[in-house]
Amino acid sequence: MKPLPDRTLRQTLMSLVDGLGPKQASMFLRDAGRSMNLAVLDRHVLVFMDRLGLAPLPSGRGIRFAEYVRREDIFAQFAQRLGYSVGCVDRAVWVTMRVAREEKLL
Repeated sequence: MKPLPDRTLRQTLMSLVDGLGPKQASMFLRDAGRSMNLAVLDRHVLVFMDRLGLAPLPSGRGIRFAEYVRREDIFAQFAQRLGYSVGCVDRAVWVTMRVAREEKLL
């Protein structure tokens, strides 16, 4: 049996678990070792994308799934230009932005 593509697997997981959104589903699949091709677009990564001019910070608290996927595509292109997987860049950005915020550098 052929494994499901990462985004299909994420969508399936979201449909099976009530209240599970794309960020949490992507994090679960990454941390379970299933995919490094999905972005965990939390506040730290979204601020980073805004600061680099990749995508403006969304207004409001959350973003719809289609907007999540659009931003994920932008972030994936950025990661590809760096030569690393989305999951690797996502995690590095998260750590860097979190520390910068704690140190009040942002």
